[in-house]
Amino acid sequence: MEQDLDSRARTLHDWFCRSTGQQVPLRMPMLTAWIDWLLAGHNGPEMALVIRYLRREIAAGRRNPGSVALRHLLDIETFEKDLGLAQMHKAGGFDPEKRLTAPPDSTTVAAPVTGPIEPPATVIQHHPPDHAARAARIAELEELKRSME
Repeated sequence: MEQDLDSRARTLHDWFCRSTGQQVPLRMPMLTAWIDWLLAGHNGPEMALVIRYLRREIAAGRRNPGSVALRHLLDIETFEKDLGLAQMHKAGGFDPEKRLTAPPDSTTVAAPVTGPIEPPATVIQHHPPDHAARAARIAELEELKRSME
C-alpha cells in the first residue's frame, strides 16, 4: 500500500509538471503532500478537472494565476473547495447571479433596530478587597515555604 501510494504520487507529480509546464522538484515535503492528498481520497481526474476549471477562471480574470501552483492544489481544504466549484460548473449548476432563497430560520430574524441602543446593565459586581483574608493567605504561604526548607 505504501509503495503504491509512493508510486502514484510520483506518477501524478510527473504528469502535473508535464501538463502545466511547472518544474516543481519532488522533494520529500512535496512527496508527502501528494501522499496526504491521495490518502484524502483524491485522484488524477479530479486534479485535471480542477486545473481546467482554474485555468478558465484565470482567463476570465476571476482567479489569480497562483491558484494553479502545486502547493496550493495539494492543500486539501483548498483543493476540495475548488473541486466542489469545478464540479458545480461542469454540471451547469454554478450560477453566481442566482438569488438565494430565504434560509430555514428566516422567520426568527429580529426586526431591525430603529431607536438608540442602550448599553447592557453591568453584570460584574466589584467587591472591596478583603485585606484580612489576603493577609491570612500570605501567612499560610509563608508557613508552607518555611516547612519546605
